[in-house]
Amino acid sequence: MKKTILFVCLVFVWVVILFPKVILWDYFVDEIQKKDITITAKKVDIKIWLAYNQIEIKDLTALKTFKVDSLEIKQTIFDPLHVDIYGTSKYGDFSGKIELVDKKGYILFEKSDLKNAIFKGYFKKVKEGMKYEFSY
Repeated sequence: MKKTILFVCLVFVWVVILFPKVILWDYFVDEIQKKDITITAKKVDIKIWLAYNQIEIKDLTALKTFKVDSLEIKQTIFDPLHVDIYGTSKYGDFSGKIELVDKKGYILFEKSDLKNAIFKGYFKKVKEGMKYEFSY
């Protein structure tokens, strides 16, 4: 019994702490590139813990022109069916939420009208700001 508990603990430590998290990022980039979307980042920090999962990305470039200074994606054990998104870009701060069960989400720029943004046509003007809603 002690060996089984020790084995389970060691596997847990390997998965949570030592798992090569770069594999997750590389898989994500490969899947995005299959849809002809280029994405690069200077720094990606993936933290997988028991109580929460967090991804911090610095200097992200998507579609060769949209630059995000920082992006934080977080999921907690207290709300496991939702993923929260926070970030900053040259168009201002943004936030969002992804609902895993309903397979939908949104990105919201509260204090920006996305002036001169090439993707402005995808966003709708709502009471809270400029909002892009999507489903997957």
